[in-house]
Amino acid sequence: MSDVLRRELRGFGVAVSVVQPGAIMTPIWRKVSEVAREALRSADSEVAALYRARFERFLEQNEREAARSRTTAGDMADAVHRALTELRPRARYQVGADVRRLSLLARLLPDSLLDRYLAPVTAEVPGTAAPAGPEGALEAARPVSRD
Repeated sequence: MSDVLRRELRGFGVAVSVVQPGAIMTPIWRKVSEVAREALRSADSEVAALYRARFERFLEQNEREAARSRTTAGDMADAVHRALTELRPRARYQVGADVRRLSLLARLLPDSLLDRYLAPVTAEVPGTAAPAGPEGALEAARPVSRD
């Protein structure tokens, strides 16, 4: 979307840049986890059962990546400053080794391999699978009524 916006606005002298942050350890990760876990607690029990293990693993992965990251909020601020002040701003400013690594993999790998690389974050957790077969997949995707 930003690529289209950049191309459309170029003729008007407007530069569009995307600042792509990786994981940055800030208090937002704790808040994200708290809000997400509250959403699971308040969800319908069938929906929560279907997603809980995957969602918990996703949250844990986010927290681990943020804790491991050496990227700071200052790095992000510097990238935004550069995007706003450079005479010829770049289309993208990647902030953090993790986002640069993922961007490189996305350019080099076919989608199927990139999907396989990213799959562990949202992969099925043993004992939480939806019922087998097409009916089970449809049943798992169907919204649960709250009668």
